[in-house]
Amino acid sequence: MKQHLRKETVTMNKFLTILMAILPALAFAQPGKNNDVVVTGGYSPKLVDANKIAEQPSIPDTAVSRFPISYELNSRKVNTVFEVDPIKAANVKGEPLTKLYRGYVKGGFGSYSMPYGEVFYNSIRSKKSNAGVHYKHLSSSGQIGDVGYSGFSHNELNLFGKSYIKKTTLSGGIDYRRNVVHYYGFDKNIAYSQDSMDNPFLGYDLERASIKQRYQLVNLDASFSDNYPVDSHATKYKVDLNYYNYADHYQAQENAFRIAGDVSFYYKTYDFNIKGGFDVYKNQNAVWSDNMNIFNLRPQITFSQPKWRLKAALNLYATSDSLNGFKFAPEVDFDLHLYENILILNVGTDSRLQRYSYRSLTERNPWLVSDILPLNTWSPFRLYAGLRGSVSSKMAFNVRTSYTPSIDNQFFYVNDTSAGNLNKMTMVTDNASLFEVNGEITWQMHEKIRLIAKADFVGYTPDKELKAWHVPTLRMSYGGKYNLRDKIWINAAVLTFNKQFYREFFTDNITGEVKTIAKELKGIVDFNLGAEYRYTKLLGMFLQLNNIFNVRYERYKFYPTQRFNVMAGVSYTF
Repeated sequence: MKQHLRKETVTMNKFLTILMAILPALAFAQPGKNNDVVVTGGYSPKLVDANKIAEQPSIPDTAVSRFPISYELNSRKVNTVFEVDPIKAANVKGEPLTKLYRGYVKGGFGSYSMPYGEVFYNSIRSKKSNAGVHYKHLSSSGQIGDVGYSGFSHNELNLFGKSYIKKTTLSGGIDYRRNVVHYYGFDKNIAYSQDSMDNPFLGYDLERASIKQRYQLVNLDASFSDNYPVDSHATKYKVDLNYYNYADHYQAQENAFRIAGDVSFYYKTYDFNIKGGFDVYKNQNAVWSDNMNIFNLRPQITFSQPKWRLKAALNLYATSDSLNGFKFAPEVDFDLHLYENILILNVGTDSRLQRYSYRSLTERNPWLVSDILPLNTWSPFRLYAGLRGSVSSKMAFNVRTSYTPSIDNQFFYVNDTSAGNLNKMTMVTDNASLFEVNGEITWQMHEKIRLIAKADFVGYTPDKELKAWHVPTLRMSYGGKYNLRDKIWINAAVLTFNKQFYREFFTDNITGEVKTIAKELKGIVDFNLGAEYRYTKLLGMFLQLNNIFNVRYERYKFYPTQRFNVMAGVSYTF
């Protein structure tokens, strides 16, 4: 069979050789004739299947054998070692850290014989701790009009420090203050007169040393808290401890201790917060002594969604005062984002038991009599609503209104009419309602210009008293700062009060009855202007002008303030 195939192959090769020789001759056999081709039908080229005979033919085997396959998996632990190569921390290239200086001193002298000095000294930048000291002195021996000696002195020393230990921050401080004022609320022309008919101060010792009042404070603070960031879901905590001793020139003394805690944690999607505190007050003077304990607990839960936030709390108070005893009130606070994060509506209710200690009362009004009695005020319900937001990236605003239908034991400052204290002040208490409106708007362009305007309307309605004594119903302030190339800083402030009322008595000539009348104290406009010039980065000079309009006004009846005054000085950083 192989021989037969070989013969057919030779014959085929000879035939192809003869055909290749004849084709060129046929191509040129009829020169000069028309080469056009007329197609008489549709051309459909087809390729005929080629049946090639394999050089190595094979016969398919139709019989297929299949063998069953079985296998087993033998589990075996393979010990592997995975080592993580340390990654070098990335270095962020940017501006170098601003150089910090340890010390800053500022001092000057002004009209009304007013020396001023202030010193700051701090440790520089550290990841482990921070500590510093601050001292300030301001005094005046100048005289205000025809009233008694009105000199004063304020001295303050602060020591403070912080230590960062792993996830905890420890901080503490010691404060010392010594402030001296004088009860100058009397007319010298009348008080020093020998006419007994027109001199209510006859027999008073009104010399400088006799009308002196000194307040001295020693304050200790300590706290420890976590170092977690604000947006962390970790449990956050803070504990504060405070003790102070506050004493005056007339044997009045107050000792107070406070411990307070604050814990926040998350459970599922809820934010829980628990605040608590315990206060102990011990007061004594030449006439009486008084003790007060106050316990407060306020658990709160917060529900949050992208467009709103709701806080619900229960405010609990327990006091050792039989008049107050145990009190509690629910509280709600709701935020609604009206337009993204630009416009936010806030409404809610709250309650408050406020302790007005001897320290807080005399820090507000240092001309109070020494035997004033501390008190607690209780507001079981206050309704408030507000709107805050941003008009642009430079301007923000905050408007808020509130109404408190009842405040138990609210106090008001009045002039003392008791024998021996006509040049001093005291206070009266009454239940009252309160309506408030507060507004603030700020505008800032980079770090060069900052403007701020505030307005507060405070409307007390006492139950028995004719007026809310010495409380201006409208307070407005405007301020601004301007930075000129980090060389000149200019600041301006305007403070305005509308009219207020003080209490006075008169005797009815017909009935002989002593009646209370309300008299008006005019409103004021106080304009202040200051400037600071940086001669170098370390050395500067400042000038401060106060009460530029030279307005004579009385913050409290018979207690006028200084009129136009000026102070100039230097500052140095080291």
